[in-house]
Amino acid sequence: MWSIVEMGLLDYPQIVKNPMDLHLFPLDTDTLHITFVASDCYCRNGQINNNYKMDYRLLFGGWLEDGAPKTSPYGWYLVSSKVLYMPEDRLQDALQIQLNFKRCFSFYFFKVVFPLILITCLNFMGFSLDDDNLGERLANNISLFLSALALLYVVGQDLPKTTFLTAIDRIVVVTLSLIFATSVHFVYLHYKYMDENVDQVASDKKTLSDGNQNNVSIGDGKDNTTDTLNNKQGNPIKHV
Repeated sequence: MWSIVEMGLLDYPQIVKNPMDLHLFPLDTDTLHITFVASDCYCRNGQINNNYKMDYRLLFGGWLEDGAPKTSPYGWYLVSSKVLYMPEDRLQDALQIQLNFKRCFSFYFFKVVFPLILITCLNFMGFSLDDDNLGERLANNISLFLSALALLYVVGQDLPKTTFLTAIDRIVVVTLSLIFATSVHFVYLHYKYMDENVDQVASDKKTLSDGNQNNVSIGDGKDNTTDTLNNKQGNPIKHV
């Protein structure tokens, strides 16, 4: 219901509902449309005109001084406002006010996105540990995974409940997936390291065994040379 206040201003104490697209939340923008329709108007003779556009038109002469919309809902910025006339083929004069809003992103960035970025960076620091330290690597990743879940539990009440993934939901899914993927990769690197270590130990044992056999062959050659020299000198050869 409209009510006329001082200086001919109109007061509209109603709740305005506007459908929103949350696929880009919290990077989304929204436009609020408020349409005014002049269905009836008073003619100069005091009679009500129901012939629609036969007498007065609904005109907008511009905002009054400091009268343009400035306030915005909590968590939003009012970016701009626009006034448009509806198509002329309408039976009634119609005027539409468009209020363009942009969501305040800083709250969600510092409360959700920035902590998840730090968790992801700490996750990749696990590569600085040796491949044989599987226990330490997994303990680090499990701690980060639980920290991310605890963060989501705390800020979950400030996130919209939707049946689809928003932009911030995709960031959360990517972070948790990276932690899980690096954990699997750490396990792979550990077993690869163990297999290479086993092969290296087997190769070292084989090399050591071959070296011992070569030493025995060299010793037998020296004994044979001594026996040959003794035989040439006519000395009896004694074998123990």
